[in-house]
Amino acid sequence: MSPSARETSSRRRQVLITAMAAVVLLITAPAIADLDIVFVLDTTGSMQRELDEAKNRVVDLARSVGEARPGETLRFGVVAYRDRGDAYVTRVQELSEDVSGPLEFLKSLQADGGGDGPEDVLGGIAAGIRETGWSPGAERMLFLVGDAPPHLDYGDGPKPQELVDEALRERIAIHTIGCRSLPTHGIRFFRRLAYATEGSYQHIGAVRAAEPELASALLRAAAPSTEVRSAGDPVAVTPRLHREGGAGTALLVRHGGDSRGPQGSTRALDGCVLEVRVPPGMALTDPPEVGLGADVLNVALSIASDPVSIGSVDLYSMERCAALSTPVRVTLGEG
Repeated sequence: MSPSARETSSRRRQVLITAMAAVVLLITAPAIADLDIVFVLDTTGSMQRELDEAKNRVVDLARSVGEARPGETLRFGVVAYRDRGDAYVTRVQELSEDVSGPLEFLKSLQADGGGDGPEDVLGGIAAGIRETGWSPGAERMLFLVGDAPPHLDYGDGPKPQELVDEALRERIAIHTIGCRSLPTHGIRFFRRLAYATEGSYQHIGAVRAAEPELASALLRAAAPSTEVRSAGDPVAVTPRLHREGGAGTALLVRHGGDSRGPQGSTRALDGCVLEVRVPPGMALTDPPEVGLGADVLNVALSIASDPVSIGSVDLYSMERCAALSTPVRVTLGEG
């Protein structure tokens, strides 16, 4: 073998060894966490009660999520945001398996600043997506908690659609919780953000010391109950629209919110409309069975595997409306 051939052979062996080592690392390296949760909290002056509850409940919440998801590794992180001109715009506590870090960070926060109505919500979301250190293989949830709409007039800040696209690329479901005095246009924004990223929206009233409403809302989304509950009062549904394709990568069920109208324009859906988005490879075999309970909209779906399906978007008119803040509980059956 010539020196040139030996050198080429040696290089090939080295490339092969390096590639094999990389494959071994990919196979054997465990995910850092099974579930990452980041809380993005409005810490302006009007949020003192919610901030106090977050401080008091974070350990209980971590324990409850752990009990609801046994055997999983959980990590928690926190982003505090205010507005431009305040003492800070964002402060970040990166994700940690040791809940004491986020807890100490929360204890250091005080509600202050704000006052002009909108806050830098988009800056807080951007920090939550980009600066908290998500685990590569983890399920990722971001909880936005606030009582004010975003500033949309900051020309040099992140744009809502940019953040939605980034969250989808990074597999981050954004769950939003509107507090007390969040105005109607703020509720619309919080709902749109949640639904666009396959998250959920909930609304809570005034927080009182004896009523852990914020923690309950967080837990409902992070660890849905497996208890068998009443399906509620039956609600008749009527097909309203069926569109092939454009359904995203996961099953999404929501009521109200926004949908795309003609030429891609956005139009508001009234509260008596149910939307079901089915991803490619799956098909809805029957109309949904809907029941309206005291605090939840129960939706039972019959789903079948369909290799040729390109996904679909289906709208149904409901004979009764659910309240704006009512969460949706989905039950799947094989069609």
